[in-house]
Parts: sequence; C-alpha cells; structure tokens
Amino acid sequence: MDKTTKICVYFLSISIFAVYLSSCSLPDTVNPWNIEERIELYDNMLNGTKYPTLFGDDNLGNLLWGLPLQLMWQNNSGRLMVVDDVIYGKSWWGCMNYYLSAVPYIGAMNAGLFPNTTILLPPVDNDSSKFCQSPKICNTTLLDKWTHYFNTVQDLQSGKINMTVDELMEVLWEAHTGSIVYALSIFTYELNYLASSQEQKFGIGWGNFVQIIAAARFVTNATEVHSLQVNLPYRMLNEDDTPGKIKDFTESMNEVCEAMFDIYHLHNTSIYRLFIHEWDKVMENVDCRAKAQVMINNFFHSPTKEIISMLFSLVEHCK
Repeated sequence: MDKTTKICVYFLSISIFAVYLSSCSLPDTVNPWNIEERIELYDNMLNGTKYPTLFGDDNLGNLLWGLPLQLMWQNNSGRLMVVDDVIYGKSWWGCMNYYLSAVPYIGAMNAGLFPNTTILLPPVDNDSSKFCQSPKICNTTLLDKWTHYFNTVQDLQSGKINMTVDELMEVLWEAHTGSIVYALSIFTYELNYLASSQEQKFGIGWGNFVQIIAAARFVTNATEVHSLQVNLPYRMLNEDDTPGKIKDFTESMNEVCEAMFDIYHLHNTSIYRLFIHEWDKVMENVDCRAKAQVMINNFFHSPTKEIISMLFSLVEHCK
C-alpha cells in the first residue's frame, strides 16, 4: 500500500470525513461548531496552501495536515461530544481545537488568502469573549503568528522567498503553540465538562507535550501525524482508569497515558519550567534537534512512559 492509499484509507475509516477529500467552498457564514463545516475550514486551508516544491504534488506533505488529523482523532474518540454533527460548545477539546481551526482560518483571511467569512459562536451558553470571530477582535499577538505563517506560504508560492521544511515548521509551530498556550489559559472552566479528572490530566499533559515537540520542530505532514495518532487513546478516560493498567487500551496506549500523566504532574513545578527553558535553548542546535526528532518519532511509533526522563537526559547531553 503506497503513502497516498494509506492516508485515504485512514480518512475513509471515519465516515464523516470521507466526503471532504476534495476541494470545498465556504459560504459567507460558517458555523465551526458543525463538525462538517469545521472540516471545510481545514480543507480550504490545505487547498489554499499547496506548494509542490515542499509539500509534493499530492499535497500530503502540507504541514497543516496535523490540524484536521487531530480533529479526526478527537471526534473518533468522543472527545468533541458531537451530537447530530454539532460539537458541544463546552467540550474542552472542541474549544481548544477552535483555536487550531477557526483562528488559523481567520489568520488566513487576515493574510488575504480567503475573503472575509462570518464565524458563528457556539450554540450553547458560553462566554462569547473567549471565541474571536474576526481579525479585529482576535488576540493580536496570536493572530499575527497565524497571519505570518500564511503570508510566508504565499511568499513561497510566489517565489519571493525560499525555505526548508524545517524553517517553515518553526514558523508554523510558533503559531500552533501560541494557540495552545492561549487556549489553555482561557478554557479552564471547560475542563469541568470532561468525562473525569483523569481525562483532565491527560488533556493538560497532552497540551504541554505538544509544546515540547514544537520546539523540536516535529514535522506535521499527513504521514507523520497519522503515525502519531495510532497509539493515542481511542476513548476518553474514566475516573477509575489508571494509566498503565487500563484493560481495554493497548500497551502502547497505556504507555502514552502514563507519559502524559507524568507531564501533568510536572508541568507546574519549577523543575519542569527549568527543563522547558533549557529544552528550548538546546533545540536551537541542529544536531540536538535532530536527535530529539528521532526520539519523538520513536516514541510515537513505539511509546514508552520513560520518554520524559529520556528528554531530560537529552537536555543534559546537549548543554
């Protein structure tokens, strides 16, 4: 099975996504809480940023693939709490993903890639100020990062500049982590709507782990992100789930959960803050970054709960 077939099979395995493999067009108004329309946002961004020189003729190398593929996992695992194609407006995962779907799209509009589109608010009682709907009301610092990414891609398309995948990955991760950090800070109340405190810990751990792989410039094309998701838990965690001992999870899923719980328990400590500070510094070194990418790729293919201690060791080695 070739690379294209593998990706298509993965898409087709989740029926709701199957009809959106071709180019979609958006109306003047879009409801990103309808999962089909949120997928359309991604489809338009993927089609609007084609650049065969870096992404290949099939566009599977497009670095934006990480966003819709993560949405697919969240939906398939019940984390979006979708009912009748509508993402629950207080789903923590759905709200977090808003900042990795609607907000990037607003950044693309701001960059002139798409015409202005009206973005609707969630269909439940929620603090509307948390959901920016246009360039004028979005957090300026965050929106500038997404606008910069889409401006950069357009400059590549027009031949104004040249960049490697690694260099473009740095620009994208700057925007991606900006969204995560901002969303983590405003969606604390929505954590209460998760299935359990165990799911809360997993979600916070995962959000912080993404910031680690960002500094290593993990490549978010279709192939790499598909590999990343194979061993993620297929359902939300229940209150009585103990990572490492969840019977209906594979060994690899248990290892991932244990690693995310380790990060959760560490993320507010001075040791972890020092680690992140040092991690960001050593990831500026090309050789250390390459070692980190290998380590992270190995983790996604064959998870181990020891990944955090391994990353700590890499920091010490690279100093």
